[in-house]
Amino acid sequence: MTPRSTIIIGAGIGGLSTGRYARMNGYWTTILEKQDKPGGCCMSWKRKGYIFDYCIHDLSATAPHSKTRMVWDELGAFRGAKTLGFREAVQVESEEGKVLTVHADVQKLHQHMLEIAPNDRKPIDDYIKGPQKFSGFDLHTMMMGGIGPKLILLRYRAP
Repeated sequence: MTPRSTIIIGAGIGGLSTGRYARMNGYWTTILEKQDKPGGCCMSWKRKGYIFDYCIHDLSATAPHSKTRMVWDELGAFRGAKTLGFREAVQVESEEGKVLTVHADVQKLHQHMLEIAPNDRKPIDDYIKGPQKFSGFDLHTMMMGGIGPKLILLRYRAP
C-alpha cells in the first residue's frame, strides 16, 4: 500500500502547522519554502548587531489559557520557550512631552486616560466600554472557528 502524502507550499506558521498535523495523521509531507529558513512572516533576523522581529506584534494567542495556545502546545511550537504577556501595547508622546501609554489592562488604561484628559471623561468612558465588553473573550480563537463564533460576536456590535 502506498502511503498517503502531501506537498505544502511555504514554511510559514500555516505550512509548518499543516505539515505537522499531516504527519500526526499518517501523511508523508514535503514542505517547499523559497527562503533559506522557515517562519514566513513569523521570524526574526540579526543585522549590524540589532535583532529585527517581524512577527512579535502579531504572534497572538500565546497566553497560557488561550484555546489557540493549546494548538501551539500540541504542535510543540513553544517547547522549552517562555512566552511573555505585555503590560503595555504602545506609548505615544506628544510634542509637549505628554505620554499616552496604551495598557493591556483595560482598567489601568481607563484610569491613565482620565489622568491625562480629565475633562474628556464622557468620550473616554464610551471608548473604554468596547474593550470591557470583550474582556474574557478569546477573540483570536473566535475569529478562527467558522461562522458560529462570529455570529456570537454580533450580540456585541457597536450601537
